[in-house]
Amino acid sequence: MLSGWGSETVTKETSPQFKPVERGRKVTQQEFTNQKRAEDRGEFFKIEDVKLIKKEVVKSSVLEGYAAGSIVSVIGAPKAGKSTFSLQETIQASREGYDSLYMFNESPKVRFSDIVRRRMAQMKVGDTDLSNLTFCNVYGEVLGSASYASIDAYMIRFWGGKIRYWIARAKKPRFIVIDSISKVGRVYVAQLFKMMETFCGDVVNAMDEFKKYPVVLLIHQKSGGFWEKYDDSVVGGAGLIHETDSTVNIRKYEVNKKMSVETGFKWGSRFYTIQVDTRDIDCPQNERVLNFTDGYLKVGLGLEEAVAEAAAERRKQQKLERPGSWID
Repeated sequence: MLSGWGSETVTKETSPQFKPVERGRKVTQQEFTNQKRAEDRGEFFKIEDVKLIKKEVVKSSVLEGYAAGSIVSVIGAPKAGKSTFSLQETIQASREGYDSLYMFNESPKVRFSDIVRRRMAQMKVGDTDLSNLTFCNVYGEVLGSASYASIDAYMIRFWGGKIRYWIARAKKPRFIVIDSISKVGRVYVAQLFKMMETFCGDVVNAMDEFKKYPVVLLIHQKSGGFWEKYDDSVVGGAGLIHETDSTVNIRKYEVNKKMSVETGFKWGSRFYTIQVDTRDIDCPQNERVLNFTDGYLKVGLGLEEAVAEAAAERRKQQKLERPGSWID
């Protein structure tokens, strides 16, 4: 084993992961660092030695809640309602006296502010209702290189640095929204998993450092539509779930003639659903209809129940229109 940087003797001639080191010469600083990394990699433990962490349930304005400190991937096709969903969560949290951070990079500041204003009008809230909601404009900031060193610097110093700054100062942090990770990751698709690993690890470290555990809503745009809703490729809908604790999948359905006949939904209409995959809290994990009522997103019936209800109503209507029809 290497005894230290600058030691006269090397007691281990070779390492399975690094080039051989000649006996009798001093160990360089890099060689010592590399060897220590190999020795420290991995950890053996017994489950009985790990203290159980009781996760507080954080209130949601749409769903049953989240586990405090969890990182949630909010995924969906373009214009499916990911930002609408996340804005509602943060605005409602602000109205209840909780702090939230909303980082955006999809639109310039003025255009994004227009989106927020429209959402405020839908929810019938004013500026004072957003007094605990802080926005961070990172539009135009892109990763300049595909190297791991550049990824670490960008995700930790730039994104992570701003998040760490906010967590340290927030009195009652509830949500952090990243809108969106797609804009960052698709510059260098092959490095997307590395970006997620670096980002999530740094955010968790910041929470542990300050003993504050907001929920992170990580918005990710799917690469396709309905037929790719289960796509788990790198840039697909579920491609980022390997580094996150939970997934909120928002889906948009366009009702064509075939779907209308099979389900009873009106031909040419559109409806949305939401599905949650989580191991942290107890909540329904079936696909449910997502309604938009009085400016607020609300979870409705399960998709199967909604289809059955619509089909029954359609049969009833057809029977009234065509007495004596074979339709029950």
